[in-house]
Amino acid sequence: MPIKYWQMTHWINNLRCFNFEKRNCFMKVIVTGGAGFIGSALIRYLIKNTDCTVLNLDKLTYAGNPDNLKEVETSPRYDFIQCDICDSGK
Repeated sequence: MPIKYWQMTHWINNLRCFNFEKRNCFMKVIVTGGAGFIGSALIRYLIKNTDCTVLNLDKLTYAGNPDNLKEVETSPRYDFIQCDICDSGK
């Protein structure tokens, strides 16, 4: 599904500086390539150890595996959009 411009602006307009030490924050974090090995580890860490909300943007090519995120996909603080970040917001 192509990404919609309003979906990105909804998230980007509310970003703040991120601090891993601050657990009781209401941050929104965008992770590109979040279905890959490193991205999925970061997302699992953020959902498990912080109060952050996470948006995962991934094209799901050869390296992306949605099974890496099974344990967080039901979290109300996790969203996934299958998209190519190279696509324009038109």
